Amino acid sequence: MAGTDNVLDYLDEGFYRDYRAQGHGPMIQFVWIYEHDVDLVALRRFHRHLGTGLLARCVEHSPIPFCRSRWVRWSPTGDVEVAPGRRPRAEITAWTDEQAARRIDIENGPPWRLAVQPLEGGGAAVTLVVAHTVADGVGLNDVVVNAVRGTGAAIDYPAPRSRSRRQAFQQDLRQLLRDLPHAGRAVIQAPLAAKEVPLRVRPGLGKGLARREAGGLPAVHPGDATPPAGGPPVPTRAGRLPSIAILVPTVHWDERAENLSGTSNSLLVGLTCRLCEILGWLDADGLVNVTFPVNERTPGDTRGNALSSASMTVDPAVATDLRDIRAGVKAALIRLSKARDRIMAPLTLMPFIPEFVARRLQNVVMKSANVTCSHFGDLDPAVNRPDGTDADWFYARHARAPQLADPALLRKAGGIFFPIASGRLGGRIYISLCYCAGDGSTTTDELADVARRALNDFGITDFVIQ
Repeated sequence: MAGTDNVLDYLDEGFYRDYRAQGHGPMIQFVWIYEHDVDLVALRRFHRHLGTGLLARCVEHSPIPFCRSRWVRWSPTGDVEVAPGRRPRAEITAWTDEQAARRIDIENGPPWRLAVQPLEGGGAAVTLVVAHTVADGVGLNDVVVNAVRGTGAAIDYPAPRSRSRRQAFQQDLRQLLRDLPHAGRAVIQAPLAAKEVPLRVRPGLGKGLARREAGGLPAVHPGDATPPAGGPPVPTRAGRLPSIAILVPTVHWDERAENLSGTSNSLLVGLTCRLCEILGWLDADGLVNVTFPVNERTPGDTRGNALSSASMTVDPAVATDLRDIRAGVKAALIRLSKARDRIMAPLTLMPFIPEFVARRLQNVVMKSANVTCSHFGDLDPAVNRPDGTDADWFYARHARAPQLADPALLRKAGGIFFPIASGRLGGRIYISLCYCAGDGSTTTDELADVARRALNDFGITDFVIQ
């Protein structure tokens, strides 16, 4: 692939600008759990194969403000990270959280890491953490499949700092001049795009966990500095955000979807809406605003994020009747097909947004009532075989740096609701959920209870929560 264009696509530039503004960025994390010990030789081979294609790159910042940056070659210098001791199975989630909390550096590397944790009594957990700037969910699936099969193709990126400052300035200035007409058109289309994808803010910055449903406890407003009269002190804790993975046999899942007059996708949206209702993640009208990415990746696509997105609003009171949701998903996709260029046009303004403005925009987004539901679809069976053998359990999830668990930030944002990740592999569908109320009080057990209630509302009784 000699002569590969290494200028970041506008959406990738947006992810990169977020990283620059916040000092961290979103990540995608794959987790495999083996009931038997893994083959470390095969895992090291898998690790080497990962270091080609989309993962064999970092971002080199442009010397010109308001100019898109470029991909440069990056080669793994380390090995698979194998923990020296064994840990109890009950600590798998804690270990995956620790791995997600470690720094990912998309400018100097590593932009990803592979780690193994042996388990007491045999078996192991394996995790792959990748910067979202480098690859989206579908792209990462392709990378993993190629690494398992040893079929990945190298992309001909230049070495880091291979341009002189003068060359970089000249090349990037020409690129900036080519981008300016697109940015001008985007300024005109931005108001129309805003109407297509409205951003609704949660009233009072969100309600936090709706404990009135879970046990009649007094609710703590996310922005309150003190607890309700007679209530317990508001807990504040930094570090770990509660997260769980729900795994359901696909046969059971599809049966429930059919019985509810829906499809697998509409059942996922319905479940997402019910979770939002229980957690109080609603707009001022009590509605759920769902955004779902739409894959646009084509063969040979080198974009990190080859996707667009569609949005819909759902009344959670009728979420268990999937007919309306099914029709709503179809209508949202039709709207996207008709207005895609208008919706995506503002992305061309990404390079022109100063970092301090990007930080403010991120604060606005964090206060929104929107929830993202990201479905990876049917995954290739090879995804489940990083060491050449099938893992007993697999799920993927969205992650971010632990700064988002800072008590002050949680209160300011009114809580954190990560994008819900889902996919089908090995006869199961997984749904990954990460949420914390603005008062910082949400626990993993509490989140699991919320999931059980939501699943029960849809008649889903055969499931495992990791």
